[in-house]
Amino acid sequence: MAGNMPDGNETALLNYYLRTTDSGTFTQAPSLWMGLCTATPTDSATNEVPVASNYNRIQVTWNAATTGAAPGPNATATFPSASGSWGTLINGYIICSASTGSSGLLYMAYGTVSPSVAVTTNDIVSFAANACTISLD
Repeated sequence: MAGNMPDGNETALLNYYLRTTDSGTFTQAPSLWMGLCTATPTDSATNEVPVASNYNRIQVTWNAATTGAAPGPNATATFPSASGSWGTLINGYIICSASTGSSGLLYMAYGTVSPSVAVTTNDIVSFAANACTISLD
């Protein structure tokens, strides 16, 4: 999948890797959090589900990258049961460095959910292990 990191993160990662003078601008996140989006995320908009109806980001662990791509999560990632509608269809996901908010860079990476999924009361959304791939291609 091409282009599933915000431009700011791509720039920070390249500077970290290629420029010793700028290497301090990119730090590893202490933990990763996955969120769901009601529209396909872009480099500048997460379109994340509003915190309501028992929706919250969930903590995930990602696998090591090989050949330019990192599959994940490393185990099934399951969101809590919805206590009501989560809005429109779920069209994407984001990977964040915090459980809430958007401190620092907006988010770390994103992807699409296909087919889109409607979430209503008592629905549970989950991603199988290795169902998502983040790449720099």
